[in-house]
Amino acid sequence: MRSLPKLKHRPGDRSWMDCDKGYEEMMRGLPLRPARPGLWLKRLREGANEEALRTRPNSARPLRLVTYAMLPVGTDPTADLARVRSMLERQDYHVAHSLYDLHGDQNPQRRPHWQEARRLVQMGFADGVAVTDRYAISAHDRHYEREVRWFGEHAALLLLDRHEAAT
Repeated sequence: MRSLPKLKHRPGDRSWMDCDKGYEEMMRGLPLRPARPGLWLKRLREGANEEALRTRPNSARPLRLVTYAMLPVGTDPTADLARVRSMLERQDYHVAHSLYDLHGDQNPQRRPHWQEARRLVQMGFADGVAVTDRYAISAHDRHYEREVRWFGEHAALLLLDRHEAAT
């Protein structure tokens, strides 16, 4: 049986503990994402929503939201939009518009009715968008994160009936 060679520590060499400590110091201050991106995206969205509610100028007016769905071709949007509408009614929000796209590009910026929802928010006709789950926006984390950040930058709500970590 062959034995492993013995490693000798020489003065000036870095031990594995020193290397680990160096990595820890390098990572300090950088935002760490959890192993499940859904949790991180949920926290990002909820933080943006809290900030939007906190900085809302006219808190006496009920919030106006756009309901949005992305559906496979040949599917009736009524059920998905009704599900989102009932979620909004439970929270005493007002539905300003209802929009949907038939299954299309995973990049939401290439979908006409998603762009219309963003335009309504940007122009001040809506305070945010509500969807059934994150897949109505995009299954790709990069595209979804970009949309969450856009809503955060515009102090608008992005509400999900089923949060990111549940999907």
